[in-house]
Amino acid sequence: MLIIRPMHKFFLDEISTWHQETEDQGVRQCRYVVVSEIDNGLLLWNTLTLGLVWINNLSVKDWTDNHLDSNLISLLRSQWFYVPVFFNEPLFLKHLLCQYKKVQAKRTKYTILTTLYCNANCAYCYERHGDFIRKSMTDSIAHKVAKFVNDTRKGNKIKLEWIGGEPLLNPNAIDLICGDLRNYGINFESSLVSNGLLLNEDLINQALNRWNLKSIQITIDGTEKVYNDTKNYSGDIANPFNNILNNIAEIFKANIYLSIRLNLSYTNVHDLERLIWLLIKSFPDKSQYLIYVSLLEQEMHCDNQEKLRQNLSNWIYLNKILSDEGFIQWPLDSNWPINKCIADNENCHVISPVGNLYRCEEISATDVVGHIDTGITNSKKVAKWKITNKTCECDDCLINPVCLNLLNCPADLECNSLTKSIDICKRIFAMKAEYCKFKNNQVV
Repeated sequence: MLIIRPMHKFFLDEISTWHQETEDQGVRQCRYVVVSEIDNGLLLWNTLTLGLVWINNLSVKDWTDNHLDSNLISLLRSQWFYVPVFFNEPLFLKHLLCQYKKVQAKRTKYTILTTLYCNANCAYCYERHGDFIRKSMTDSIAHKVAKFVNDTRKGNKIKLEWIGGEPLLNPNAIDLICGDLRNYGINFESSLVSNGLLLNEDLINQALNRWNLKSIQITIDGTEKVYNDTKNYSGDIANPFNNILNNIAEIFKANIYLSIRLNLSYTNVHDLERLIWLLIKSFPDKSQYLIYVSLLEQEMHCDNQEKLRQNLSNWIYLNKILSDEGFIQWPLDSNWPINKCIADNENCHVISPVGNLYRCEEISATDVVGHIDTGITNSKKVAKWKITNKTCECDDCLINPVCLNLLNCPADLECNSLTKSIDICKRIFAMKAEYCKFKNNQVV
């Protein structure tokens, strides 16, 4: 047995003081184990301990049928892949997460919408159907945002995320906020979610020098015709797709890390495959960027089981290409999730162009929880975003310890066969990537 990743120290500390039902009265397999075959052996990842091991000459069927000899079972018991028969994993997990939350460092993040206007007209965008008034942040509000950040920050360093709309339609607001933060003596770095069309050399230099920009996320919806038709940019732009490719090259020159999101629908898998190979050929240095595939929300939640199966198959197909090409989309979880996202994290704030405070970046007029002038004023709405949608059925799910979904999150409407399969597949891709990295290091 090879230990690819040891058990998490915090697990070991907590289990050593846990006196309920851990004595060996016979053993059984832990309910929280993800398995996958590789190199004539079996990878086992324990989502409760976060330990990863590889066992030679073992198959998924051997594990499923529990056809393991006593010596191997004893080894696996030492790593908690086998547990005492009466060990209550869900009960211990609740204790573990409660204790783990107490020791996590606090770092403040501010997600700031500089404008709700956008130069693209994507049919799938949730903002096209929002119940808010489109506005851009004024100079006065920008200065107030900086003061709010200074008054509410925790820790020595904060993170800013610029979103919209298209945030680069209002770079002046970003300039003002960053300038004030420097005057306050605040250490910050920022990231940007953009369609990328306006990211020319001059603006990138501005972002580096004034915004301390470290990373950018853009979405590319397909190859040239598909992209241009989907984005449907306002104004007379000859070929937006070529502009995006040119801007990507400028981003790499500036050594800014880039995440490229590909939106997968039921019908565009082959076009996205062509796009992947085009991007890899155009930008061979894969250390500078990540490509990842995300199913459009409407494709994740439907009643058509055949469509769900096809969506999963397409998603796996594209991600296998990316994984084989060395893109590690999801590093294997090294910690248990304390928060799902910014919405349930009290150290994060979403600020609209008029200074309203929200919990989720998918803002709605009914979800305001306060204002930068007054702070949080609606604690009930804040609490609403902390409610999880876990049920007793989750207790037996393989990935329960590393899964956290919110009841009121628009992206977590339900846990269906597709969403669960994708979450497990992500971990299997990550397990194999970590195994290959371990093996390569052993050879060296």
